[in-house]
Amino acid sequence: MLRIRQARFNGEPTLFCEGKLLTPWVDELRRAVMTANASVPTGLHLVDVTYVDLDGVELLREFQRNGVEIVACSGFVAKLLEDALKSATKR
Repeated sequence: MLRIRQARFNGEPTLFCEGKLLTPWVDELRRAVMTANASVPTGLHLVDVTYVDLDGVELLREFQRNGVEIVACSGFVAKLLEDALKSATKR
């Protein structure tokens, strides 16, 4: 399960995510980001995300490519994103 709530982080609109970012929740997070970004750019706060599957990593990389800022994340999520970036640059 993934919980998504909108609040401010360092004064900026931010989506706070908590739980596991798994395939069933990818579209929900995409919709939340698109809805939030329709009015003002939004960051993602992922410190409380405990697991991300492959589809979740791809979504986060897509967000990064499209300018969505990940304002905070756990070491686990940071490593997944770093590995995905390395893998993408080797292709």
